[in-house]
Amino acid sequence: MPPDKYSASFLHAVNRWQKGGDHMAKAKRGERLKREVLALDDVLLRQCKQRVYRRLALPQSYIWTFITTGVLPETLSAWTVDEDIAKGIKGGISAEWQEGKRWFGAILEHQPRPEEVILNLETLWVDMDYQRALLAAEPTQYTEGIRRYENSQREVVLEVSRVSLKEIWSWGGYSSPVEHLAELITGAPPTDEQVAWLRGLIEEHNVPLGPRWTTPSGARSVTLRVLDHARKQRYPVPSDPAFLP
Repeated sequence: MPPDKYSASFLHAVNRWQKGGDHMAKAKRGERLKREVLALDDVLLRQCKQRVYRRLALPQSYIWTFITTGVLPETLSAWTVDEDIAKGIKGGISAEWQEGKRWFGAILEHQPRPEEVILNLETLWVDMDYQRALLAAEPTQYTEGIRRYENSQREVVLEVSRVSLKEIWSWGGYSSPVEHLAELITGAPPTDEQVAWLRGLIEEHNVPLGPRWTTPSGARSVTLRVLDHARKQRYPVPSDPAFLP
């Protein structure tokens, strides 16, 4: 292959994508990345035979749209082949939970179809032509994206607009602080002794607080409960068995 297979324009597009950004920035950068990859016409870079995972952090107001349609807020998006990375990628469960806002977290598991794969960044990273192109660039270039993240996120860029509820692999959120749990138990603002007692009990039984993800089997149970609530609230839940968990 020619040594200049990966142009500066291509590297810039990858760098901007890996840098991240808000919704509008990611949409714009995703379209540019897609154009650059298609111009390369390298089928190996657009293959992914592994299952991939994506963490969602969405406001509660969007949950009913998602649970009744499976529509994703971003069509071009970053997924990872490593489920553990998905649990903590770019900060893990949304920090909005810590600020008391009503957000929900979920991890999707998806088997990509060939036409959905835009770029397998893990395959790109081990391409010697790609590494030579990076070595030829100035050390100060691509520091906010490529050189910062390298292949640490084992990322695959997909173009997926909709998923089924079967693909919800985990639900996540933050458990309440010890003081709040103590108040729920006592029914009144707890004393320091009551908080200390509960904290000791939690530590003794190794009960995790803070960010938590359900197991895949637990995720299905949560999804079914959410669907039941949606039906009671008269949201238009589809009857398609291919969509339902």
